[in-house]
Amino acid sequence: MIKVKTSAYCLKIFFFLMASIATSPVFAQILIEGTIKDKETKEGISFAHVYVEGTTTVAVSDVDGVFVISVPQEDAEKKLVISTVGYNNFEQTPAEIQANQVKEFLLESAIFDLDIAVVKSPEKILRDAMSKIEENYWTEPFMVEGFYRKGALENDRFAYLTEAIIQYYNKGYHKKDKTSIDINIVQLRNSEDFRQVKMIQHHNPIYNALYNFDKVKTRRILEKLNTTKMGSATMEVSVYNGESIYIINLSGLKIYVGFDNDKIYRIDTKGKRGTASSFQYRAYKGKLYPFYFRIKHFVKDGDKIAPHMITDYKGQDIRGLADSLAESSVKGESLERRLPMVKQLTKEILVEMSKEILKVTELDLIGWIQEFVATDVTIKSEKKYKRRTNLDPFKDLFETEVFYDLDFWNNFELPDKSKYLQTIKAELEEAGNGKTLDQQFEEMGRKNNENNKKFKKRMKKEEEKLIKEMKDKGAHYPEKKGNCWN
Repeated sequence: MIKVKTSAYCLKIFFFLMASIATSPVFAQILIEGTIKDKETKEGISFAHVYVEGTTTVAVSDVDGVFVISVPQEDAEKKLVISTVGYNNFEQTPAEIQANQVKEFLLESAIFDLDIAVVKSPEKILRDAMSKIEENYWTEPFMVEGFYRKGALENDRFAYLTEAIIQYYNKGYHKKDKTSIDINIVQLRNSEDFRQVKMIQHHNPIYNALYNFDKVKTRRILEKLNTTKMGSATMEVSVYNGESIYIINLSGLKIYVGFDNDKIYRIDTKGKRGTASSFQYRAYKGKLYPFYFRIKHFVKDGDKIAPHMITDYKGQDIRGLADSLAESSVKGESLERRLPMVKQLTKEILVEMSKEILKVTELDLIGWIQEFVATDVTIKSEKKYKRRTNLDPFKDLFETEVFYDLDFWNNFELPDKSKYLQTIKAELEEAGNGKTLDQQFEEMGRKNNENNKKFKKRMKKEEEKLIKEMKDKGAHYPEKKGNCWN
């Protein structure tokens, strides 16, 4: 479970882009890292679940099949399980893995017994699954804690990166309105921003993902069923986590449903404009909660990019200019009429300005990839928690005001086996003329704190506390010259 503390001595979190995250005290840990592969082809297996039975220690392999997980020493003799669709589970104790120095985890394709299949139509299977939401999913309030990352791209190169520790509150799966979820950003860090253009996103991408891509909570599966011609859904069968499952294709949705329990474990989508997603659920004490998602959204060629409305271009406040032009064109109107008119005109002006800007750029693709993996779930009846939120659903994540805690981020360890991670790092460091990604995170974090009066005051208190601690120990303490410590 993520403990929201700033002390470097209280917490150590290992993460591996959407590959995995494990949170634990710094002592008595078994660090397991490696690559999950198909035994026959030796190709990496993406998004496999890695967990220790009977615990909340869990991870997900990244796009290259790489993962890292930190297991408490007291769980050394429990089973570590790797599971994914279409393969038999891998099972060994962390102690055995450590002793044998296993780095390559080979999964065998599962053999499915067609004789056990129950003959039902795909539509019937999905309706049965949706009718059992209150039976199969948590209906009482719960909180999920986890790690989030969003990388923004231009012309197939990463130009900006945001990472965060979040708390996600859900009032329960019997409630499907948008006010039934809240998000609190606990920690946040950003790279330098090398984008030529910044897009307006009318809904915060992480909020949008945790609500709109949760097709069970929103009942979008039922909506699809009601608008799709009967008999058009297709189906295949497979195995997941030792259980037989149906894989149903329904009008752009791929839905993974358990044979015997009607639980929906995963929903994949593939849409227009390079949009694709995977939203996955995990069991906790027999009921499911959102565990992992990965979403990519690419918009190609200028004509399609422009309607997304550029809000900033190479440091120029395009949205501010559009607002000013819109405001000046509706003078004389009452305030009640002027506000909605300005809003609509701003959108129209932004589109036209964007088209002109794009004529002089070489941009033919903009987009982002975002991922989230849960590290813990807390059911409110089992353990009380305060519901906090600082996220604006209508702004991007990086606009959230969060104190940048250097102590906290310095205790993240980033294994380097993932090609995907190395690509992000290399492209951002190249754009920054060799400035490392860690340097970018720290520099942007300090600017964030210094530009906020509340955070600046906190920084001063922490500096004073550090000096006092060093004086009490009789140690040398740094002198401050300007904004620098020597």
